[in-house]
Amino acid sequence: LTRPHLSIENKPTRDFLSLVLDDKEDIFYHSLKIEYYGNVHQIQKSWNNYFKPNLSGMAKELEVILTHHLQLAHSFREAFGKGNEHYDTESLTVDSIEHENNYPRMIDILVWATRDILIWFLENDPFYGMLLVQKWSNSQIPLLKRIAVYGISETHMMNSDEKLEWFLKQDWIFKLGRREETIKLLKNAYPEASKNIKEKVIQK
Repeated sequence: LTRPHLSIENKPTRDFLSLVLDDKEDIFYHSLKIEYYGNVHQIQKSWNNYFKPNLSGMAKELEVILTHHLQLAHSFREAFGKGNEHYDTESLTVDSIEHENNYPRMIDILVWATRDILIWFLENDPFYGMLLVQKWSNSQIPLLKRIAVYGISETHMMNSDEKLEWFLKQDWIFKLGRREETIKLLKNAYPEASKNIKEKVIQK
C-alpha cells in the first residue's frame, strides 16, 4: 500500500507563439505524478497503533521495505529531471524529519516511519542503527540523507566533536540546505564541541 507507482498525464499547454497567433491547437506535455494505493490516514493509524509499538519483531523487515519505497519514488523523480543526489522536489516539501504535521501526505508517513525505525535501532541496537545511518548517508537519496543527519543528532554513540566531524566530512552544510535536522545537529553539538572543531565549522 505504500509502494509508489508512476502516473503520467498528458496535459495541454499553450506556448507563447500559439497565444500570439491565436492558434486553437493545444500542445501537450507530460506531467509526472507519483501515487500510492493506500489511504494516508489509514496507513498512519496502522503505523502508530500496530507497527510502531511492535518494532521489536519486525524492524529489520520494515526498514528494507521503507528504504526501497523511498528509493523507488526518488528514481521516478530522477528519471524526469526532478531529482538528483543533492536535489529532490519531494524532499523540499518535507519540512521536518522530527516533527509531524496535521496534514500528512504518503511521503510524510514513509519518512516518519523510517525515522521511527532508526530511533528504535539507536535505542535498542545502536550498532545496527549506525549501520543504517552509514547506508543512508552513502545513498543518492536526499530524504534518506536527511534521516541519517537526524539519526546522528540523536545517537549517544558519538560525542559532539565526532558528530560535527562526521557532518563536515559529508560536506552537506550547503548541499542539504538549512533543513531543520541540520540546524538541530549544529545547534546541539556546536556548544559542547572543542575549539578546534568549532573553528572547522566556522571556516566551512
